[in-house]
Amino acid sequence: MRDDASKIATASLTRWPGNDKYGETTVITRLGLLTIGALMLFAIACGGSEGGTDKKVTPTSQAVTDVRNAFKNLAKVKTVRADITSQQIGANGQIGNSVFKYDFVPPDRYQLTSSSGSISRVVNGDLYSFANNVWTKLPEYSGKDYEGFDHFFNPKFMDELANEIGTTATVEKKATDTINGKTCQAYVLTVVSTGNTTDVCIADNYPLRLVYHTGKLDTTAVFSDFNANIVIDKPAVQ
Repeated sequence: MRDDASKIATASLTRWPGNDKYGETTVITRLGLLTIGALMLFAIACGGSEGGTDKKVTPTSQAVTDVRNAFKNLAKVKTVRADITSQQIGANGQIGNSVFKYDFVPPDRYQLTSSSGSISRVVNGDLYSFANNVWTKLPEYSGKDYEGFDHFFNPKFMDELANEIGTTATVEKKATDTINGKTCQAYVLTVVSTGNTTDVCIADNYPLRLVYHTGKLDTTAVFSDFNANIVIDKPAVQ
């Protein structure tokens, strides 16, 4: 599972042509895929390194069980929404935020909406972009070569991830927190081999918030609308 996850994460972070004839209409997609790539790398960290040299953590604690169960429940959702904030270092060396809303309808429909209102939508492997009140299909970024960017929320992947949480990382139960008015139980996952940490806050047996720390940069996902009525269909294009 970790090998597949690594390939998906690497593709998300690197697969983008230098010449983009659609210009700004696909910036949201590129930044969104970078964010998903960062979350995928969080998943790899929870499951261990690709080399398989990480120390194993035993025995399974109640905290590990709590986090595993939350991710197993996430793997079973019919729909979910996430507000994602990804920190990035700009050309001037300053840290800035990219903010997205991510809607997902398993197994193959998802949508990224930027804070400016630009939208990228994927349906059955086809990518569509909405800008200037017009939907456009982007065949260059559609098809089998671009499948897999939704795998962080893919049910099978999430279930496999849940089974691996705690095998190479400690899970420590912390204090409670409040997110959007809801009380959640906080946990900190620490990878034994690297010391990298991920904060997880759980409410109603779902992960309500993830904060993946990498160096000075954080990627944060706040989940909501589990099993809500979210519809993602192919748009009418011009």
